[in-house]
Amino acid sequence: MDKQFCVYILASKRNGTLYIGVTAQLATRVWQHKSKVVEGFSARYGVDKLVYYEAHGCAETAIVREKQLKKWRRAWKMTNCVPFGHGPRPDSTQHCQTGEDLPGRLHVTHRFVAHPALHVGEVWSPMPCASAPNPLFAHRMRIAVIGGGSWGTALAKLLAELEHEVTLWFHNPQVERITAEQRENSVYLAGFQLPEELRTTTAMSEAVAGAAVVLAVCPSHAMREVMAAAVPFLGPDTLLVSASKGVEERTLKRMSEVLVELAGWQRAGQVASLSGPSFAREVAAGMPTAVTVAAADMAVAERLQQIFLGPTFRVYASTDLIGVEIGGTVKNVIAIAAGVSDGLGFGSSTRAALITRGVAEIARLVQKLGGDPRTVSGLSGVGDLVLTCTGDLSRNRTVGLRLGRGERLADILAAMKMVAEGVKNSSTVCELARRAGVEMPIAEQVRQLLHDNKPARQVVGDLMGRQARPEFWS
Repeated sequence: MDKQFCVYILASKRNGTLYIGVTAQLATRVWQHKSKVVEGFSARYGVDKLVYYEAHGCAETAIVREKQLKKWRRAWKMTNCVPFGHGPRPDSTQHCQTGEDLPGRLHVTHRFVAHPALHVGEVWSPMPCASAPNPLFAHRMRIAVIGGGSWGTALAKLLAELEHEVTLWFHNPQVERITAEQRENSVYLAGFQLPEELRTTTAMSEAVAGAAVVLAVCPSHAMREVMAAAVPFLGPDTLLVSASKGVEERTLKRMSEVLVELAGWQRAGQVASLSGPSFAREVAAGMPTAVTVAAADMAVAERLQQIFLGPTFRVYASTDLIGVEIGGTVKNVIAIAAGVSDGLGFGSSTRAALITRGVAEIARLVQKLGGDPRTVSGLSGVGDLVLTCTGDLSRNRTVGLRLGRGERLADILAAMKMVAEGVKNSSTVCELARRAGVEMPIAEQVRQLLHDNKPARQVVGDLMGRQARPEFWS
């Protein structure tokens, strides 16, 4: 193999497949000499198949390049080459010690050790570690996304663009048909073209059977009914991930608890929750976003972290399912209060007070339920709360905003295509707090506003007129 193609090339051979990665500087030359590259690598390493990875310095360039790679794959017409993937440019002054240190979302099946004294211009000649293949660096995976609303569609689009094999399940056959024909969910996520590789269906068996990951993106009130239909098709090792925020009304169970109850307690370690500050339209547009994935088993959380990681989607791992899910649930209720404040014409000071005291309410409930209060300061707590209380795309804030302006709740909900989880969850959150013996005055006032027809200005007056307290109390 010509040495000019070896600068900053990372390669590993396993089971007849060669995995290589090159930096952006070499991408053009590799393209120009594609036949030579494939033939050279195949001859040198004696492989039947080559998987190609390309690194880029910015997400925009990488996304454009990935589209080119798909055309490249077709142009080569070679069964022994599968070009895919992109990520940030490696820092040539650094060296990789293990697979975890590799930049970007390099899909490999070995860990690597690079030369310990790597300098600019030198040949990067890594060697496979003696350890077993690292399962966290996953190949293309089969993923079922259950729920064709805005968030489910955005996540399906994201995962398909990360080269996973994704099937998006729809409850509504008409929406599924429109989405399949137009390659756009014009009902819930208009304006975003979906990858051709993304499949759609209304058949639960078609979506779930054989999937390594099943992502449940149903409204909290429909989670049990919808996922009960999915459970019979789960494989023994399938991971179940809730991307919905809420507490079940009848049982007061978190969404992960509902999934465990449906799938069986033996699967408790395979259930996780994805949560954090993320608007569907922004994720679909490729805007940088950070979220948290939580599972009781850190290895499961880290595996899911690697599956979801992308150039514009950063994922942090956690084992605090309680903290992550309660934060994502209560923030919707607090966001309604923030919207009411804005609708009444109050200023930034009022909103800041609601957000801060909302954090206190979430933290008290999380701690009493057995979660880690530190989680509340993270993405699924403060991060999601700030976004939902201030963002114009927030459905819960919009409900509060219109209530504050004097509109009727029934009229507001009738005009909305999508669910504002905080409306239903205001009652469940307050009941959960009551059973736990936790005082949550903001959540309680929102419940009275929504379900007892309490006037918005009286809600504000009652909150401001509460008995004086220390700022920090348990």
